[in-house]
Amino acid sequence: MCVSHPKGADFTRPLCLFWEKAGELEKAEACYLRGLDLNPAAEALVQRLMMLYQKQGRQFEAMGVYHRCRRVLLTTLEVKPSDETQRIYRSL
Repeated sequence: MCVSHPKGADFTRPLCLFWEKAGELEKAEACYLRGLDLNPAAEALVQRLMMLYQKQGRQFEAMGVYHRCRRVLLTTLEVKPSDETQRIYRSL
């Protein structure tokens, strides 16, 4: 289940992807983090941020993103992260 929310996370993702594709990884990271500030359960942003960190060799930070997402989903929505989010986590 990929959770979205109208508070901005869905609108943030295209901008984050733009920065990521442009090679502006610090801006992409800041964008993903801002989107997660708006909606900590936005799994699409969680997944992209985990992959961005993985590409940079920052597995520990990627794992932290996963665990925060997992905690938010379990405590607020009583669901587990999606299969895709869990697959990315296992690949770290």
